[in-house]
Amino acid sequence: MNQVAESIRATAKKNGWHLHIQGESSRTRLLDAHRKCCEKGQPSILFGTGSFSEGLDLPGDQLTNLIITKIPFGVPTSPVEEAHAEYIERRGGNPFLQIAVPEASKKLIQSVGRLLRKEQDSGRVVLLDRRIITKRYGKSLLDSLPPFHRVIEYT
Repeated sequence: MNQVAESIRATAKKNGWHLHIQGESSRTRLLDAHRKCCEKGQPSILFGTGSFSEGLDLPGDQLTNLIITKIPFGVPTSPVEEAHAEYIERRGGNPFLQIAVPEASKKLIQSVGRLLRKEQDSGRVVLLDRRIITKRYGKSLLDSLPPFHRVIEYT
C-alpha cells in the first residue's frame, strides 16, 4: 500500500489528487479529509488496509472505485482456530476450504459493501489477485458477491 501510494505521490500532486494514506494520520482525520475533498468535487484517493473494510460508511460519490489487492485470507493465529483446523483435518476435512475460504468470502462481501451502501450507489470493484480466476475456490468467492457485471482481464 505504501509503495503504491509513494509511487503515485508526484503524479497526484501534479494532477491535484489528494492522497489519504492509512498510518499518516488517524483514521478519523483521513476519512474527514477524504469526505471534505469529495464534497468539494476534488479527486481524493483513500489508501487503507483490510481494516478499512470494517465499520466504514462512504456512501454515494465518497467511494466509487474499490481496489482489493489480495483475497483476504486469514491465518489461524489463536489456539482455538488452530484446534478447529486440527479437528476438521482429523475428520478428513480440508480446513482451508471449510474455514479459510468462507472467512475470505465474508471479508470480500464486507469490503464490497463499503462501495455499495444504497441501491443508487455505483462504482467499480477491481480485484487484483489472480487466484480469483486461477484457483477452483475463486469461482465460489466471486459467486458470493452481488451479481455485478463482470469483466475478467488477465495477462
